[in-house]
Amino acid sequence: TELEGTLYLNGPGIFTRGEHSKQSIMDGDGVIQRLNLTNGRAHYSRRFVQTEKLIAEKNRQEFLYPTWTTKSSTVLSNVGGRIKSQAGITVTLFKNQLYALDEVAPAYRLDPQTLETLGTAHFHLPDKDQAIKAHTRYLPKSKSWLLASTRMGRHGMSIDFIRHYANGQFKKTPTVISPRMVYFHDFAATERFALVILQPAFIRPFKFLSGQISFKEALDWQPDKGNIILVIDLETGAQQKFTAPSAW
Repeated sequence: TELEGTLYLNGPGIFTRGEHSKQSIMDGDGVIQRLNLTNGRAHYSRRFVQTEKLIAEKNRQEFLYPTWTTKSSTVLSNVGGRIKSQAGITVTLFKNQLYALDEVAPAYRLDPQTLETLGTAHFHLPDKDQAIKAHTRYLPKSKSWLLASTRMGRHGMSIDFIRHYANGQFKKTPTVISPRMVYFHDFAATERFALVILQPAFIRPFKFLSGQISFKEALDWQPDKGNIILVIDLETGAQQKFTAPSAW
């Protein structure tokens, strides 16, 4: 009876529709689980996040969009690298609102009691920041929630951070220009700095954007180029660079 509270989990589901199957468990649609412990009793529920992707594919009973390791069965859908959010990686409770995140925008808002999908969330990030990071950081001293996203283009990769406070205010870090265009999944943070490890997983965009290969196949591991550890001042956007041996 001393143990009370609510545990939320997110993870992938739905790996097969019709004759088509996903190639990795990373490619499943987000399903939220809720385990509540109160007065010595356990209450459990689960519900799929009603993303735009899930609703469209449920209506057609086929996979309409490419995902991280699996191309769409519809050839033209693979052109342009238009991966849609599955909202299937993380779930975070902040200010009595539940959020399901993926590695592409948008995130989705959920009712923390019923798990009903309430709509999308954009967090005031730049409009073209499509690669929101699913992993975020809660900073206890300032009671703030820190999110990151990336943009990629002909001139390289930029990184944006935004901090949301419990009182409803938010503060953006000036956009950081990355020294290399690579894939990164997570970051660490203190109240003052964000720490990003730029591993040598370079992105080959042309075959991916033309729909010939999946995002996973577009990653080019070049271990001879080592890791770059990027330390970013959250106030000013100033960066320091350190080198390290290659590691995933």
